[in-house]
Amino acid sequence: MQPSPAPNESEQKQDSQEPDEKTNTDVQKDGEPITNGLGTMQEDLKGAHGVFRKLCLRLHWSNPLGLASPASGEDSIKAWEALKHLQIDFGPRPKKKGNPSLERITTNAYNNLPQYLHVLLALMMLRAFIFRSYFACLPWLVGYQCLSVFLPLDKIENLPQIPIAKVPAEIRVVITVCLNGLLQLFFAYELVWQTWFFEKPLLLGLIVYHAYAARPTEA
Repeated sequence: MQPSPAPNESEQKQDSQEPDEKTNTDVQKDGEPITNGLGTMQEDLKGAHGVFRKLCLRLHWSNPLGLASPASGEDSIKAWEALKHLQIDFGPRPKKKGNPSLERITTNAYNNLPQYLHVLLALMMLRAFIFRSYFACLPWLVGYQCLSVFLPLDKIENLPQIPIAKVPAEIRVVITVCLNGLLQLFFAYELVWQTWFFEKPLLLGLIVYHAYAARPTEA
C-alpha cells in the first residue's frame, strides 16, 4: 500500500481557518450583528424598541411636553441652564430708532419658548392640584408619562417579580404616545378653559416680563 500524501500547506491553512469562519458566523450574519433574542441591531433600531428609545430621548423629565425643539434630554437641560444664566437687567435702554423692548421680548420668546411653555405647565399642574382637586388629570398624566418612560422594556432590577417583559414594546409605545397626547390636551384645557379671565393676563404678563427683563445671549 502506498502511504497517503501529506496535506500541503494550503490545505492546512484552510482547515485551520474553518473553525474561525464558523465562529464568525455565530457573531455575524450577512455583516449584521446578532443580539440575544431581539433580532439584529438594525432591526431593533427600526422596530418598536428603537421607537421607544426615541420617545425616551424626546420625553425627558425636562421636556415632558415632547416638543420638537429641544429634540433630546441633553439639549433640553442645556436650554434650561442657558435660561437660568440669563442676565437680568430689567429692560433695555431706550434708543432713538427702533423699539428695543419689543425686539428683546421677541428674541427671548423665540429662544426660550419651550421653557416658557413648561413654566406654564408647572403652574397649571400646581393650580390644578391645589385649587381644583388632588385627582386632577394633568398632574397624574405627567406622572404616568414619566413612569412609562423610566420603566425599562425587559425587567426591573430591584423588582424582578414584576413581569414587565411580557408587555410588548409596541404596546409600550402606544401607551406612551397616548399619555403624551392626553397630557398636551389637558394642558391646553387647563390653560385656556379652567383659568379665570383675570388669571390669563397675569400668566402672560409673567412670561412677557421675563422676556423683557432678561438680556438675551446675542445682545
